[in-house]
Amino acid sequence: MKFRSLLLAAAVLSLAPALPSCVCQQIVTRQEDGMAKLNSALTKVQDKASADAAALAVSKYGTLLRRDMGTLLANGRPSLIQLALLKKTYQNSNIRLETKNALGEFFRIYGQGYYGSTTLRKAFIDMLRAAPAPEG
Repeated sequence: MKFRSLLLAAAVLSLAPALPSCVCQQIVTRQEDGMAKLNSALTKVQDKASADAAALAVSKYGTLLRRDMGTLLANGRPSLIQLALLKKTYQNSNIRLETKNALGEFFRIYGQGYYGSTTLRKAFIDMLRAAPAPEG
């Protein structure tokens, strides 16, 4: 019974429309690296000058996020197999930890009023405003 299920799964995978797993892996890896760079910049924010300097990293990450989300959404609604591959890739990465750290840094910086940096505040708003809305 398990062998038949395995054969059926292999057949379905071979016929699946293409958002190849390598694309998923590339996107998750890029996001993981982008988040690490973002976190590195955000942890250095301690005053207005360092907050202004971090705005560039926030803008770069926002651009990366939009590009990768566009790549995922450009292929239409993903199949269940594609979603499973993306989930597996995501679970095998450090992106969850990087995201948690970034949110912690964002809340710290937000709590300090962006250290008086309108540039950093605008970079955060622009990143969130331009992010693609999920389909519902």
